[in-house]
Amino acid sequence: MALPAAEPRRILLRPLGIEMARAVLGNDRQLDWSPGYPTEGDRDISRFLTDRPPPPEVPELFLPYQIVIAGPGTVAGGIGCHRPPDGTGTVEIGYGIAPEWRNRGLTTEAVQLLVGMLRSGGVRKVTARTAPANLPSQSVLRNAGFYFSGAGDDGFVLWELALRP
Repeated sequence: MALPAAEPRRILLRPLGIEMARAVLGNDRQLDWSPGYPTEGDRDISRFLTDRPPPPEVPELFLPYQIVIAGPGTVAGGIGCHRPPDGTGTVEIGYGIAPEWRNRGLTTEAVQLLVGMLRSGGVRKVTARTAPANLPSQSVLRNAGFYFSGAGDDGFVLWELALRP
């Protein structure tokens, strides 16, 4: 008996890289960018990446990625870890997608893909923070298997997902 075929991925994750981060900051629009990309969050990540380039020993897994719509190859958003894992094997992630691609399950798919990559890379727990009023982001995390873990001192809502090897 044959196993059912896996559904093709609707998104891919492509490393952002320093040169593309410079293009984001310089408003050097690329042909494959969606009209709403980059978002302000993408600019913040690009600024952080160019102002504080990671040391060469930081694995690419823990650096920022672009969310690419698989069919047309359109860059629609960004996702990645805030830093490499801490001593307990925990990383915090952040993400965002251009307005024209929201409410299609693509961000949830991107989070699930990144979480799978992190699991394969030995990460033990993934965390995320959302603004209390950001219900769409909270929905993304719930749909990706995260659970509410409390309110932070900074007023953000905390989410986490324990990973099994």
